[in-house]
Amino acid sequence: MERTKALIAAHRRAIAEKQQQKQELEAEQSRHMDSIRLYVFNYIVANPDKLHQNTVFECQATAVPTSPDDLELDGWECPTSPTGECVYNDVADPMLDYCLFCGEPYERK
Repeated sequence: MERTKALIAAHRRAIAEKQQQKQELEAEQSRHMDSIRLYVFNYIVANPDKLHQNTVFECQATAVPTSPDDLELDGWECPTSPTGECVYNDVADPMLDYCLFCGEPYERK
């Protein structure tokens, strides 16, 4: 009986440790994404001429994000993006129809 209790306690500690590790990893990933968003935001502010013309035309002045939180990063390859992947303004373009750098939509056929 004591052995069973000890095994259960050890199992619960292991589960708690795994949950803590998962939370720490998620927090680290969130900080990493925030730093990437900030980098891209600062790049856009410093280089507004690098925005794709279709994006500027379709979204007009709102294509330029007002905050790093406006940016949605995507895994599509984008040769003109500073990160190498597509970036969307989730506020001005919630359907993600226009990458800020290449003009391609999130959904591709």
